[in-house]
Amino acid sequence: MTILSFFPFLFSFSLFAPLLLRVATGIVFFRLGCTAVRAKRTELHTLLIPYTKTYTRTSILIIGTLECIGGTLLFFGLFTQLAALILLIITLGGLFMKYRFPDLLPHQLSFLSLLVVVLLSLLLSGPGAFAIDLPL
Repeated sequence: MTILSFFPFLFSFSLFAPLLLRVATGIVFFRLGCTAVRAKRTELHTLLIPYTKTYTRTSILIIGTLECIGGTLLFFGLFTQLAALILLIITLGGLFMKYRFPDLLPHQLSFLSLLVVVLLSLLLSGPGAFAIDLPL
């Protein structure tokens, strides 16, 4: 069977597509997590106080730490599907918060939606090339 494509030889590099998605998404989540962990208490308090009655710095630290750890795991390709699932849940929560309270998060809906699609792709397709958790 012949595949109709302009560049059929590029299909031999199909394992590198998840690699590029994994590394780029890992860097994004590592930076987002570090920003959340290092944010000053007054900045967070100013942002969250109009939207919630129970502001907790601990929840921001937990989510930021999970983003840092998940981004690192994605970058190195270790437990990729588990990291993608956890980050997908966090991102869906952020997407809901952005939709419900537009001024709460600095990111746009399109950015969060793109992260959801990339994380779903990594969850379904696996880590790609040069990952520690390649299937046997």
